[in-house]
Amino acid sequence: MEYNIEFSKKAYKDIKTLGKEEKRKIIEKIKELKSVSMIIRKEGTKKLRSFKNVYRLRVGNFRVIYSVLNEIILIIRIIDRKNLERIIDKL
Repeated sequence: MEYNIEFSKKAYKDIKTLGKEEKRKIIEKIKELKSVSMIIRKEGTKKLRSFKNVYRLRVGNFRVIYSVLNEIILIIRIIDRKNLERIIDKL
């Protein structure tokens, strides 16, 4: 089974601001999440404690915040690691 990937409006805006190489790496890692076994066990993936079904994926200096809902992976935000705590507090 493969998951469908959707981007929130904020995640779409986040990715548009990135450089070409950063964008390529992040898209590549997000595509790897489509496999069922990769959603939670992927290296660099961690469940966020305060939230149900919300995870973060580490890609270099960036963090991809995503949620798993039924057969959909919703990309919530793509942020620089230095802004992670501030952004998570706003979720």
